[in-house]
Formats: sequence, C-alpha cells, structure tokens
Amino acid sequence: MIANFKFVARDSETKKAALVNQLVPESEEEKQLYQEAEARDEYRKQHRKQHEDILGNRNAEYDREKLKELLLEVHDNLPLVLFTASFVV
Repeated sequence: MIANFKFVARDSETKKAALVNQLVPESEEEKQLYQEAEARDEYRKQHRKQHEDILGNRNAEYDREKLKELLLEVHDNLPLVLFTASFVV
C-alpha cells in the first residue's frame, strides 16, 4: 500500500502557507524513494487532470451536497436500531 502525505507549514502570524527548506535525499536509497515519489505525484496529477477533462471541473461544494443527499437517502432507508451500552470504569 502506498500513501501520499502533504505537509504545509503555516506562518504563525498570517496563517498562510510558509516556505520551508526543500527535502534533500542523501543516500542512494533515499534518492530512489524520492524519484519514485516524484513519479507517483506526476502520475496522480495527470490522472486528476484527465478526470477533470472527463467530468468537468466540478467544485467541492457540489460534491459535498451530492454526498450529503446520498447519505440522507441511505439513512432514510435503514431500519431503526435501538441499542444500549454499558461501560465499566
């Protein structure tokens, strides 16, 4: 499994993105991992661009509203389940 993590540094006063020193791989293994990560990132960007071209550039608000509608629809069709819970402290 591969996961991509993006970290953003924030300026404590403006709360906007702040510049940080770029990571510099040193060992051959780090250099290889860094190159592989760059290739995955480029692939992800191209893949996203292709989907935007196919689906159109929908905005996040539209997606949130559609997801909310779907969740409410599923929720309305679920049977009511009552349960009790006990806790030992």
